[in-house]
Amino acid sequence: MIVVQNRSQSNMRGRVSAFTLIELLVVIAIIAILAAILFPVFARAREKARQTTCLSNEKQIGLAMMQYVSDYDETLPPGRYYTPGGTAYAWDNYIEPYAQGAGTIANAAYGNGKNPYLVCPSDAIVRTGGNGNRSTRSYAITMSAFGTADYPWKPEVYPCTGCGLTEGRPIADIGSPAGTIIVAEAHRPDNSIGTNFLFRVAAPSAQVSTANQIIPHSGGWNYLFADGHAKWFKGEQTVRTPGVNYSAGFVNKNGYNCLYSTTRPCGMWTISDND
Repeated sequence: MIVVQNRSQSNMRGRVSAFTLIELLVVIAIIAILAAILFPVFARAREKARQTTCLSNEKQIGLAMMQYVSDYDETLPPGRYYTPGGTAYAWDNYIEPYAQGAGTIANAAYGNGKNPYLVCPSDAIVRTGGNGNRSTRSYAITMSAFGTADYPWKPEVYPCTGCGLTEGRPIADIGSPAGTIIVAEAHRPDNSIGTNFLFRVAAPSAQVSTANQIIPHSGGWNYLFADGHAKWFKGEQTVRTPGVNYSAGFVNKNGYNCLYSTTRPCGMWTISDND
């Protein structure tokens, strides 16, 4: 039997199918929608990982602080010490032998990236000043420069011309160690390993250098407390104690800040219990 093949059917069998322009545009639109949904999720996951690393850094700092306290009459290390001859140490110098041992107080091995526990991975602020400017230091002790402040570190004293000392308080002076912050993040251009300039902060507003600076960890910070534990809080949560009736002059227009007064101490930042 002779089968006669239809020419149009033969041409259709040999034709290669392809996407139309409309189908291609639909696929591109779907990919764009998925990307818009997933990219923020991935970004939050990355930031959460950085936040966890930062919290781990503070726990390591806390362990070093507690070991120092154990060796030095239950007293926190000096916040800073400097002499007329140019010798200058900050609190991180004193805990270094307990934290990692990469370098001693006056050793060139200190800084230069050899102390990663002092660097929060979310701290992207470029360091611009300081003595040596060896590398980023993302953390600072809680202290005020004002003489009446009631913080874990005492106001600075000047025992000689051109020298200064910031003494840490005994742990026994702190009413609630588990509720008192001793180290806070400070993502500022003047906070560098190898310097004793920006070594302290007194309120959440001082943790950043500009009012519009982005708060890294989902709008909050990691804090180290005087009993050695570390925890995440929003800044405004740290300066007001629930149930305490604060006067109108206690907080700033943003609703939170610290006044430097022993008569009106400031939440988790100062040493009085239930303040």
